[in-house]
Parts: sequence; C-alpha cells; structure tokens
Amino acid sequence: GNSASVPLASDCSIRVNGTRASDNPAARAIDPAQPDFRPHALGCAAQIDSGMFAAVSQLRKRRALLIDPEKGLVLVAAEIDHPADRLQIKLPDVGTIAAPPALRIPNTYLTTMLYKIRRGRITRIEQIERPVLYGVSSGWPK
Repeated sequence: GNSASVPLASDCSIRVNGTRASDNPAARAIDPAQPDFRPHALGCAAQIDSGMFAAVSQLRKRRALLIDPEKGLVLVAAEIDHPADRLQIKLPDVGTIAAPPALRIPNTYLTTMLYKIRRGRITRIEQIERPVLYGVSSGWPK
C-alpha cells in the first residue's frame, strides 16, 4: 500500500501475461460505479499507493530464482493469495469499489516476475501469472 520503500524508477513499466499493466490509457475501470479508478492506467508507484493490491492480496512465498547484477536482472517466483474475503474495497483516495470479479473467488496466483534494474531502481517488470486453487503451492521449498 505504500511505494516509498520500493526503489521504482519514474519510468517503471509493467506487463502482465504480455499485456501492458501500467500507464495504459486503454485500461478499463475495475468497478463501473467508479469509472475514474483504472489502476492499470496508473504508473508503478501510483498503483501501489492506491492500496488496491494490499487490500485484496497477500504475498505468501517468494523465491529469487536468478540474480544477475551485471545485466541488472532479477527473476522471482511468488505465490500471491487472494482470499476473496471482501466484496468491496475501501481505498483512501477513491472511496469504495467492488472487488474485481477474478478476486471474488478464493485463488492463488503462481507468479514469475522478471525485474530490470538500472542504477538501483526497478525500470521494468515482466510478469507471468496463473490463477490456481486457493492455497496451492509452487512445490518449491521455502
């Protein structure tokens, strides 16, 4: 819910499953009743600061699979749980929105993220995620 401790470059960008997921002017609203709240139209820091993801998700496990300091690459696998315990989400600067349909059913996202880092700042995130049954593990030990 707060990007202050995350070393994001001002031009950071995110793609999820090949789709532009930050600074995307074509991004749709999550809740038709709040048409101005389109998190994927926001930049990386603004998405975190919106509180949306902290409200519906919990990072259960993460594991660095590859770190290449020379090329500035970090590959991380993570398990992100969505307990579906809220039908509505109260966000500080937006008000109350309906939870996204995909997060109204308990699930876990098995996620792999490739971070590009320059001068100590995250400039790009390429993410592949797949929803599975809630609580399923990647199978890797902690």
